[in-house]
Amino acid sequence: MIDFPSSVLAVGGARTGIAPVNLLDVKDTNGNQYYWADRAVIAFPPVIPPPAVGGVVPSVQSYLPWIDSVGEIKIYRSLQTDTCSFVIQNISGDSMARDFERIARRSALEGAFFVFRIFQTDAQAPLFEMHGTLTVTHADETEVQIKGNSLPLDASQVDGLPMSYSESCQLDWASARCGIVNTGQAPCQQSFQTCQVVERYTGILNTFEKNYGEATAATSSYVMNRRRKI
Repeated sequence: MIDFPSSVLAVGGARTGIAPVNLLDVKDTNGNQYYWADRAVIAFPPVIPPPAVGGVVPSVQSYLPWIDSVGEIKIYRSLQTDTCSFVIQNISGDSMARDFERIARRSALEGAFFVFRIFQTDAQAPLFEMHGTLTVTHADETEVQIKGNSLPLDASQVDGLPMSYSESCQLDWASARCGIVNTGQAPCQQSFQTCQVVERYTGILNTFEKNYGEATAATSSYVMNRRRKI
């Protein structure tokens, strides 16, 4: 259950109100940040912090009205990756250097981190929020189509453990992770006893020390018939 703030509940129960605005915060792989909306707005509180001005991070950010439309949003309610799509305008500027083309030339939107919100202006709170990465699917002279994938929760998209659960060390001898500097030393036998950099040993120790006395457990001698109906 999503716990909405009281301001959102009040606005949601009203018969009339201001339509929510679509906000898109983007930070590309080069560190450039962009803030887009689907209408002309003055400023809204961003999720991705903008660059500091005079050592102070602004609490609000101006959003450019570059979003033409928001496509289908698929929420699977499982480990499958949620998806969404956006159409960004590419018609401002002149025919030689359009605004979006300037961004595409100096930055890398492929794999850029994004935060998409359906923001309710009356309540100053989002009705919906998605975090993920972007990829450009189509671009022409008038518009650019961008697809968003939520942050990976699908187990098939996440690399598993590179090592198995074992009593022996699985690092390669004299590798960077092994930490051996003097390769003239005798190679280890992948065991803790022969390890020369024990702080990097990756095996599981199977020897345990008992420093407490043994005692007979105080168990009850009363026999209970659990099949008997009470």
